[in-house]
Amino acid sequence: MTALVVIPEGEGSFPAMLIWSGSGPTDKHGNSPLMTGNNNSFQMVAQALAIQGIASIRYDKQEVGENTALVSKEEDLRFDDYVRDAVAWIDYASTDDSFSSIGAIGHSEDSLIGMIAAKQQASSFVSLAGAGSAVDMC
Repeated sequence: MTALVVIPEGEGSFPAMLIWSGSGPTDKHGNSPLMTGNNNSFQMVAQALAIQGIASIRYDKQEVGENTALVSKEEDLRFDDYVRDAVAWIDYASTDDSFSSIGAIGHSEDSLIGMIAAKQQASSFVSLAGAGSAVDMC
């Protein structure tokens, strides 16, 4: 899996946020073939973070965008597969001296994935349009 890393201008190590895009075939930029046109929402988030001195890392999850070939059948994918991928990216980013800390931003379904993965060793977590209450409370 390849990632897109945005580093702020300047020197030194920067705090970094991993950005997870959400449910369905939404790519690392925030675009989905299910919607008309591209909104590039997560690309804009990454650019705004860089202006504030925060690096970001985005990647296409399995079966999406550049990673469509990672899974031969979509029905073989499990929620835990996405969590393992997210944890692996946190672990990988934590070893990079370019980053002073690693946080997580998860959107929609990936808010839950990010929340679970962030418990491993992320320094912060941001939920964008994540669940607001337990399923049994609805």
